[in-house]
Amino acid sequence: MLVKVCKCIGNAISTRKHEKQTSPREHWLDYGETKYGRKLVLETKILFNILVLILPLPFFWALFDQQGSRWTFQATRMDGDIGFYTIKPDQMQVVNPLLILIFIPLYEVAFYPLLNLIGIRRPLQKITTNIPGHTTINVAAYEYWEEKFIDINNGRQFFSYSFSSTSNGCTGDTNTGVWHVEERTAKSFFLTGTNNLALHEFEDSTEKSRRGWPFITVLANLQTNNTNIRLLEDGKNERYNEPPTFMNQTDIQANKNYEIFVGNTRVANDVHLALGGVYSLMITQTSASGYNVKLVTVTDPNSVSMLWLIPQYVIMTLGEVMFSVTGLEFSFTQAPESAKFFDSQTYEFFLFAGLMFVDMILFSWLAYRYKAIPLELLQDIDENKDEKKPALEFNNNTTEN
Repeated sequence: MLVKVCKCIGNAISTRKHEKQTSPREHWLDYGETKYGRKLVLETKILFNILVLILPLPFFWALFDQQGSRWTFQATRMDGDIGFYTIKPDQMQVVNPLLILIFIPLYEVAFYPLLNLIGIRRPLQKITTNIPGHTTINVAAYEYWEEKFIDINNGRQFFSYSFSSTSNGCTGDTNTGVWHVEERTAKSFFLTGTNNLALHEFEDSTEKSRRGWPFITVLANLQTNNTNIRLLEDGKNERYNEPPTFMNQTDIQANKNYEIFVGNTRVANDVHLALGGVYSLMITQTSASGYNVKLVTVTDPNSVSMLWLIPQYVIMTLGEVMFSVTGLEFSFTQAPESAKFFDSQTYEFFLFAGLMFVDMILFSWLAYRYKAIPLELLQDIDENKDEKKPALEFNNNTTEN
């Protein structure tokens, strides 16, 4: 049947070239009536009308399927705590199939009858109704200071620093040097020691975890580095166990009360980490058995409830049911019975299986020939560009601690 349709279209186009002036027709497909008959021409017209209406469908589904990507990323910035349970960002996708099960029968018994009352009865009618400048900073013991936005010139900025201690009992030791920051990066400095000040530099980030969990960086100023820092969830499940020098961001489960241990010594309890927060946990040993523990919030945790996504899912699912179910109904009822590839459904299923097999072979061949380009090359290019940049003048900034 499909071959006949193609031949009918070809014949109509060629015949129209010769008879357009002598025998004009209302529709260009009408020129194929002489050879293929009125019935086939009419069915071809119906088929074209349906195909034209289906053209916007890929745009709808492309935007609709953002639920599995952008909406999930949005959920990582939201609070999934509902009291008795903490919703994970990707779990919000279960709302859509649940709503489909509810809305399909609800459309038949409520929505469509209401539309009929206002004169909206045809399938297509139902579808279209869907509507830096710092010089001196004083930082107290066990405290922190941050500047999240610094103007950078030419991609990199250098600063000279001078840290000096004014605390009682300290010798007033001073630590000086030069550090630099680069655009689109975050860098932190951890000052340790009493008589001998030491500045530890590490790469940091204020961005939230893509899993929606909190990020934590443990900054430890201990008399010895031979023992690990441990975080136990509710005093039972160990979620963090790293040496004091680790200082890397780690995402761990949220909305749990953690007990903090230095080795086997518990130094704090009931430390709460909320969804989406970025934290620094500062642990300072003040004596042989004494510790000062402070949790610093670098980036505020998520404050908007994840349940606010549900109205969006409701609207999108309403559109899906109306667009998909009603669209399938329209296509099924409007398409001519003879508009099919083969007269035998057996051959049609064999065609589908064959196409899937060819697609599988093609994908396997493309995957076999795929050669990954190491992402490290991009980093090397960026570093080489940085090396060619002219040296920048230092900004003299002095900081007291």
